[in-house]
Amino acid sequence: MTTKQKKNSISKKDKNNLRITTLIAVVSFIIFKAIISDWEHFKAGLTGHF
Repeated sequence: MTTKQKKNSISKKDKNNLRITTLIAVVSFIIFKAIISDWEHFKAGLTGHF
């Protein structure tokens, strides 16, 4: 039973990597959503035309 459990369980390192990856994906999504929803303002800031 214990050998089966070890094969199916995710190690602590893999869980931490998955959490970090998920956090980065969520933060990136929020940032890109904000950029796309306010594209004209973002574009003006990049080019310097206010």
